[in-house]
Amino acid sequence: MRLRPLDFDPIFIGGEGRSGTTLMRVILDSHSQIACGPETHVLSDRALHRFHEHVRRRWIRRASRFGYTTEDLDDLVSDLVRGWVEPYMVRHGKRRWAEKTPRNVLFLPEIWRLFPTAKFIHMIRDGRDVACSLLPLEWGPKSYPAAARRWVRCIRAGVQHRGDTRRYLEVRYEHLVAEPERETRRVAEFIGEAWEPQMLEFWQQPHDLPSIESTTVDLEKPIHAQSVGRWRSEMSSYGRWRYERIAGPTLKMLGYEL
Repeated sequence: MRLRPLDFDPIFIGGEGRSGTTLMRVILDSHSQIACGPETHVLSDRALHRFHEHVRRRWIRRASRFGYTTEDLDDLVSDLVRGWVEPYMVRHGKRRWAEKTPRNVLFLPEIWRLFPTAKFIHMIRDGRDVACSLLPLEWGPKSYPAAARRWVRCIRAGVQHRGDTRRYLEVRYEHLVAEPERETRRVAEFIGEAWEPQMLEFWQQPHDLPSIESTTVDLEKPIHAQSVGRWRSEMSSYGRWRYERIAGPTLKMLGYEL
């Protein structure tokens, strides 16, 4: 291994876009020990995982001549990721890093292959509110059925790991904005850090938020619940039917009212 061994568990955040991933990012970035910078999209890049497979399959013979194992080759690829995020962590005077990219939730097996002890926080929000937030965006889905399929895919990719309570935690957006201290204390316990009041004072601290992220969370005031249930007023009955026709079983599984 080129880099020194990690003395902490990396933290990854994921979930469908507009589910509170950026909110969780700035909460963790406000912790005195954690740096969570802009989205890297590194671990949600299929090319990286194809490269990882190529290294494991094609390089192992020549690597063995140097006494390297498959695990050493895994470290080589994980060092590539670490080389991206750790200098940022050091520049910000922190001792632990977190990485938030929504699509991380679709690559959990690959993430844990590179970082076996990593903690993953899955942000979950009522898919109908997510659709109301995503549909107006240029890069978002263009219809309620497309939004429903995206949301269901992200939910299913995450919940299959519910049994892995040591590495996987679900945080409901609705619970976070209703009981922020309770939920952030639960997150702190999960990642093994002391809870700090400034985690809820993210709006008073600087964050490196590109424009695409800065519009997803109100950085000028404390957490609020104003966007919960927006689908009730913004979705037509026909739009709701189109969405729930696809996402209804998953909404019901999560306990959301149909």
